[in-house]
Amino acid sequence: MIGDVIRISCVSFFNTVPLVFGLADDPALALRFGVPSSLIDDLLTGRADVALLPVIDYQRVEGLRIIPAGGIGCDGPTLTVRLFSRTPIDQTRVLAADTDSHTSVALARVILLKQFGRTPEIVPLDAACNREGETRLLIGDKVITAE
Repeated sequence: MIGDVIRISCVSFFNTVPLVFGLADDPALALRFGVPSSLIDDLLTGRADVALLPVIDYQRVEGLRIIPAGGIGCDGPTLTVRLFSRTPIDQTRVLAADTDSHTSVALARVILLKQFGRTPEIVPLDAACNREGETRLLIGDKVITAE
């Protein structure tokens, strides 16, 4: 907290709007927006006092506390976390992962192992090169705009 201002880091995707709508109008709050994977760094480096963290990051860092005020969830398909591949998913050898999300990468690894018996090499999305056996993981607004 700087002075009397509480610094809050929030996910920059559209699905966060209901959770933060109107907060920017409060002079006691300063909102900072970023991709989900950047929010834990905001807390750890002191750029934020509070963050709307992905659940996987909360579990990876000791000493954090949950403020029971809401979250982003869905009762059914979201279509904002998706795998794309030119080959069958059960032939995945490389997962080109969107680095904006730690949770989605962890979930994709679990699904690929449990459902398909695959433990692919994980590479950043910008290293994707359409090779045989490559699957891409996209999250958030990119799924809707880049599909």
